[in-house]
Amino acid sequence: MNKPTEITTLIEKHLQTKQPLDNTKILVERRYPAFVKINPSYSEFEIKYSPINCWNAIAMNPQKAYEAEVPSLFNIGKIYGEANMSSWINQQVTALFGSSNSRDVNIANSISLFCDTFVADAMNYKVTEIALFFARYKAGRYDNSYSSFDTKRIGNAFRFEFLPERRREIDQYVHEREAKEREAEYERRTKNAISYEEYLKRKEQSQLPTS
Repeated sequence: MNKPTEITTLIEKHLQTKQPLDNTKILVERRYPAFVKINPSYSEFEIKYSPINCWNAIAMNPQKAYEAEVPSLFNIGKIYGEANMSSWINQQVTALFGSSNSRDVNIANSISLFCDTFVADAMNYKVTEIALFFARYKAGRYDNSYSSFDTKRIGNAFRFEFLPERRREIDQYVHEREAKEREAEYERRTKNAISYEEYLKRKEQSQLPTS
């Protein structure tokens, strides 16, 4: 008898528990095997990508944030459940509120509603990119507005300041990588190249009779 495959095992498990099989979840997990291995549960992901554990490191290396092999917020929802997209954003925004001078209870109560709507703007971007935005916002990169905490300002800063900034930085990294590749190719060609005099010498030798 053939050994059951991973897919077969999953199907049997879902049939036994009468739970719907989410093929999208399986595909997403297969796309990011290293990420899922390190973060097998939402609680582990939430700890690793919490403001205290990731903001500083990500802010110090934005290129890694853009190029990291990590899921988008949308795919985080596929891996850990859709409700956790908003939960993770809530964790980031609550950290901003806690570090601000604002203690308005009404504003604090509005955070969850804001996070639910912000997900739609952020869902197509990697979690490392979103964390980079929050880290920069906390650092006052967007006119120190975090000190007076305003969820509307957070949304506007993401759409109208961070996203254009992101495009410029990614273009710059792509340009730098292509320049390095061209330089490496030039060095390779130069290393293997011969002078015109050597070319003529070899050509002459190749035309000499062999016997």
